[in-house]
Amino acid sequence: LNGFQGKAYAPDFISAYYFPFVHSAPLSAQKDMPSRASSSSNDMVAKIREIDLLLKSTLFDQIPFYITEYTSYLLSNNYINDSAYPATYILSQSIENYGNVNGLGYWSASDLSFNHKHSSPPFFGGNGLLSKDSICNPAYYAFSLLNALGQYLVAKDKHYIVTASEEERIQVLVYYH
Repeated sequence: LNGFQGKAYAPDFISAYYFPFVHSAPLSAQKDMPSRASSSSNDMVAKIREIDLLLKSTLFDQIPFYITEYTSYLLSNNYINDSAYPATYILSQSIENYGNVNGLGYWSASDLSFNHKHSSPPFFGGNGLLSKDSICNPAYYAFSLLNALGQYLVAKDKHYIVTASEEERIQVLVYYH
């Protein structure tokens, strides 16, 4: 980003991706990129804050910042992906990062892009919002609930968000992750 300073041009937006794995050593010191699954649901919030500080230090804090890909668990063929866990992860990340980024893009819409046997059951642990047979996974319903929120933020905290709409309706979404 420092390369853009003093130039007549700048990026239209900044994008990053987040997968819930942490590296065991600095990237420059790794040969085989050893990593482990993150044990904290706050890692994405921390990374977004880190990038925000970086943007402010380079005078790019007015440029839109997007997380273009994220997921609750990177590996497919794990039944945790078909459980309620990804749904609560999506809710917590969307609500905790509300106002910190201009948008969040989920990693995969469908399980069709993941390897599976033709005779496999509809739920095999893929990362998509829809199963390979177009059945909605719990993660799909998280986005459906978020879509039902109003456009005005009333209150939010670690396990809830309250919004209002122009029709003077209140929406309350409570979750636990």
